[in-house]
Amino acid sequence: MNKRVRDTICQLVAELCIADYRQTKKLPSVNTMLSNFLAENYLTVNSPDVFAELVYQTSQTFQNFILEQQTKS
Repeated sequence: MNKRVRDTICQLVAELCIADYRQTKKLPSVNTMLSNFLAENYLTVNSPDVFAELVYQTSQTFQNFILEQQTKS
């Protein structure tokens, strides 16, 4: 998968996770959020390895946000 496409998808899904977290105060399932995002935008990932990379990168972005919020408090 093209790096720019991968980075964009991960950033968008991480932002959705952040919005969900702010609203519910519960940690969302990154896997589910990513799957839903892909389905809603008619995108498919044919490789389990690529999907795992997307989940990992999205999780890291979301985790960094959570850590930044905790250090600001």
